[in-house]
Amino acid sequence: MKRRYLICLVMLLFVLAACTKKEQDNALYIDTSSYERIRQEVLDVVNQRVEYFNMRDKELYATVFTKDSSQSDIDAYEGIDTQIIRQSEPKFMAESKSQVTVSIHEEYKNSPYGEVGDTMYTLVKEDGKWKINGID
Repeated sequence: MKRRYLICLVMLLFVLAACTKKEQDNALYIDTSSYERIRQEVLDVVNQRVEYFNMRDKELYATVFTKDSSQSDIDAYEGIDTQIIRQSEPKFMAESKSQVTVSIHEEYKNSPYGEVGDTMYTLVKEDGKWKINGID
């Protein structure tokens, strides 16, 4: 009886571990918990941009960009139901105390530009907070 119980418990642990891994693989937002502070703050802003983009909330969307940024890619998706459905593989290309450039692999649903792409974000410090200055 104890042996059956132990076998069931071990099997349950394997199932739970597999589910957790699958959830992480399919995560919309980048898990920032393992990054040091500056990278964590930068990725939090990128996550906010994705959230506001998917909501199509232009006012909130504008808050993650610098005042001088001419980027407003949300307008290019007017009337299109494109959603960012997954982000992964952040690669930090350049970093300083006032500017960070990071490339992030993104997957899309209903995009006229394709199902996947790598988006390059350049963020700068503005009024003590990280803001997106450009997206390429």
